[in-house]
Formats: sequence, C-alpha cells, structure tokens
Amino acid sequence: MLSKIKRLFYLSSIYSIESILEKSLYFFLIPVYTTFLSPEDFGIIGLMSITIGLITKAVTPPINSGLIRFYYSTEYFNKQKKFIFNSFLFLTTQCIIFSLILYSLKNTIAGSVLNDGKLVHIIEVYCAILFFQPVSSFFTTLLRMAEKAKYLLFVSCVRLFVSMLFILYALIYMKLGVLALIYGNRLGLIIVCILALPFFLKSAEFKIDPGTLGPPLQYGYPFIIQGFALILIHSGDQYILKFFTSVAVVGIYSFNYKIADIMKFMLVLPFKKALQPAVLRQEKNPEFLKSFVSRNCTYFYIIGMLLCLILSVFSREIVQLMARREEFWAGWIIIPVIAYANLLHGLGQFFNNGLILMKKSYHISANILIAVIVNIGLNIALIPIWGIMGAAIATLISYIIWNVLRLYFSGKLYGLYFEIKRLGHITIIGAGLFILSILAAGTESFFYNAIIKTLLILSYPMALFITGFFTLKEKFYLMDIIVNAVTACLSGQRRRMR
Repeated sequence: MLSKIKRLFYLSSIYSIESILEKSLYFFLIPVYTTFLSPEDFGIIGLMSITIGLITKAVTPPINSGLIRFYYSTEYFNKQKKFIFNSFLFLTTQCIIFSLILYSLKNTIAGSVLNDGKLVHIIEVYCAILFFQPVSSFFTTLLRMAEKAKYLLFVSCVRLFVSMLFILYALIYMKLGVLALIYGNRLGLIIVCILALPFFLKSAEFKIDPGTLGPPLQYGYPFIIQGFALILIHSGDQYILKFFTSVAVVGIYSFNYKIADIMKFMLVLPFKKALQPAVLRQEKNPEFLKSFVSRNCTYFYIIGMLLCLILSVFSREIVQLMARREEFWAGWIIIPVIAYANLLHGLGQFFNNGLILMKKSYHISANILIAVIVNIGLNIALIPIWGIMGAAIATLISYIIWNVLRLYFSGKLYGLYFEIKRLGHITIIGAGLFILSILAAGTESFFYNAIIKTLLILSYPMALFITGFFTLKEKFYLMDIIVNAVTACLSGQRRRMR
C-alpha cells in the first residue's frame, strides 16, 4: 500500500510542477496583462473560452474517456496500438468538421456572444484553436496514461515558455491587445502537438480498424453530456452574468476566478492525472483498491484544505498586489468561495471512482446534469441580487450536490466508502480558522493582518493534531518524517561548518 501511495504522490508532484509553473508564469504576467488589457478584454477571452470549450466537448470526451478507460483493459492488450491510431483518426476528422462549421458561423457568434460583429477576426483565430485543442488534449492524455510524466512535463514547459514569450512580445511591442493572448494560446497548442507526435507515432499502428472503437465509444459518448455540463457548471455563470450585467463585469469575475483556480491547477488536476492510471492498474484487486482510494482521498483533503486556507485568507492582498487596475479589485470576494468549490471538485474525483470502475457512464453524466440544472437555477436567482458573489455561491452549492450524488452511487454500486467523519473534521478545522482570520485580522494595518493570518495558517496542522485527527500509526509516520527532516538539516549545517 505504502509504495502505491508514494507512486501516486510522486506522479502528482511531477504533474504539479507543470501546474505550479503555469500559474507562476500567469501571476508574473498579471501586472502586464492588467496594464495592457481591460476588463472587457478579459470578458472576451472568458466568453470565447466557454464557447470553444462547449464545442470541443462534443468531440473530446468520447475519445479521451474511452482511451483512459480501455488503455489498460485486458481485452485491448493485443490491439492497443490500433485502438490508439483509430481513436486519433476519428478525433481529427471531427475536429476538421467542427472547425469548418464554426468558420461558417463566425459572424453570428461575434454578434451574439461578444455583442460586437466587428470581432469576427477573433472567431477566425478560434477556428484553428478548435482543431488543435482536442488533438493536443488527446496527445497529453496518451502520455498521462503511459505514465510518461517527465516527458509530459517537458512538453508543457516548452509550451509555456514559448507561448508566454510570444504573448509578452505581442502585447508590449506589437500592441495586439487581446489577440496577443489568443495567438499565444494557439501557438502553445501547436507546440504540444509537435512535441508529443513522436510518442504517438511509436504508440500507434497505422491500420484502419473501426471495430476497435466500438466499446470505447459506447462507454465514452455519454460523457458528452458530462463534458457540456462540466463547462457549464465551471464557467456557464459567465453567460448569465453577461445577460444580467456586462462584458466588463464578466471580465472582473473571470480574472478573479482564474486566481481561485490556483487550487485546481496546483492540486486538483495533478492528483486527477496521477489518480486515474493508478486506480485502473489496481482494478483486479478491488479490496486493496477501495482502501487505497479512501485513504488517499483523506490525505488529499488535508493538503487541499491547507492550500485553500492560504489562498482564501490572503485573497484580497493577492488581487491588490497583482492587478494594476483597481477595477479588478472588487472581485476578490469570490476567491474563497471558488477556491473551496475547486477543492470539492478535487474531492469528487475520488468519489467518482466507484462509477468509473463499474463503467456507469450514464450515472456519471446524470449526476453532473442534476448539478448543472441546480447551478443554472441558482445563478438566475442569485446573480440579480448579489452579482458576482451570487454566481460564486451557486457554483459552490452545485459542487456540494454533485459530490453527494457521486458519494452515494459509488458506495451503492461498487461498495466504495470514504472516511466521512475525518473529512468533516478537516472541514470544521479549516472553516474555523478562516472565520477566525476574518474576525482577528480586520484592522487597517497590513502587517498586523499578515502576521495574524500567517499564524492561523501555521496552526492548521497543529489544530488537526491536538483535536485527535491523526491515528497512532499516522502520528508515528509524521514523527519519522519530522525527525528525518531535522536530522538532514542538522547534518547539512555541520558539513557547511566544516
């Protein structure tokens, strides 16, 4: 068990480097972005990202979900390479068709989504993105399932640095405005496709065999509903915000939402990428698998709550420090809510495993569809009253409902149960410390507030320890880690003194 847990955390740590690097570069560029781009520009990017995301969800989920589920399947052991090639061929054909459809509707989309028919040129660029985004997603999924974490990290690093350098040049010297980010996004996707292509060529057998796609597509097509619903539950509130407010308000919301997404990029996505192959590898040993998923879910939540606390407690300071324009500052209030919603989304990746292992794709899609209906209803009800905060609260409530459904069906259909009392224990400690930070750090002194908030965050592990959260075995394991760390530090100091 311990070796499997270490392997999971090792892969997660490599994937997290990619996410941390991406978010670090984004934070580094925030002052530049907010100097050259207005809230309206952020609104345009946000609305078009949702639109393209919805279209790609008609293409990507059947292929990627099938690849993930059947990559290690015994029935595909001898035809894996043909399966990979035929999946790619099917995907690229659909991408070409949908890109041509988008191009033919460019005037309509510019007027209806962006409220400006003069922005047709932006839609034209997104036609290329619509092709390369699903293809790059397929390649990265293939690398992830093969557990080529280091190579995937290399690909991602090259993509990030080249696209970021281009964006800086296009913003500062070419004065392209919002187009700089869109062109940079397109360039990054092309780089991923080029760098991942050699591994695909080695992994694929160039032989057309539609029969290999039958079971994967049958499993994957219900995920189209999930794909649409996932986009809507994550970003659909921006459409509703645009209806009730303006593109500028959408931009403020989108900007602060991206800061809250640090939770997703630094923790949720790395764990998700490492968890799926690790779980499916253990499918033949269900009792071990159940214990493995349940225990790692608790450990994930411990780490996630700490990161969520840091982000939530310092949300105002982060926004005021990074955003050059004061128009963006008002949106900091949504960051704690969205950050915790993202943490719940990560928790749901563990809850969902029972349904994945039972191949209950219809249940998976139905669960998120219910959550989306709740989300849309709450957005319509709350946005006119509370604006962007109403949208954030609607997102949080819908994630809670989604997790309850996944938790229930994983237990009922697969017998996968979780340490609910311990998860509740972590939630109470985290919520208590966040409330204390609001009450105790409400002065005008920046330094006093920073000290109080830092002390409260540092007290998080101690609060878990004192309140009896950890088992005796976990306490001994933690003490070993601390002793080894202290010993390593002392020995290093002695070597330096010599």
